[in-house]
Amino acid sequence: MPAHFRRRIRPRPHDDRPEDSPQVAERVADALFRASFAFRARMLATLLRSVGLLALAVIANGAFARYVVRATSEITVSIEDAARASWDQIYELVRYVQQSHPRRLRQVLDELALAAT
Repeated sequence: MPAHFRRRIRPRPHDDRPEDSPQVAERVADALFRASFAFRARMLATLLRSVGLLALAVIANGAFARYVVRATSEITVSIEDAARASWDQIYELVRYVQQSHPRRLRQVLDELALAAT
């Protein structure tokens, strides 16, 4: 993984929670988009597990709507589905989770940090 994704995001003096920044969502989307499809699939599943039924149907213009049926059970994302996910779709999902479930985003950030080492 490129070095610029390995840097820890440092809070700016006026930021109480740097994870709320749109730039964090952009960096996560970049990292996931460039990651292996297997890793991307695992992280997308992690993010999708924190999304409600309605949000699954509308995030990224319905790109993740196929998971509504599986939302009552464990969501898994196939490598093929992960490969088809565009940067914009990943970004929208990350941004939604960032705002609605920041702890889940922290989990993804931790996984990305581990993968970079």
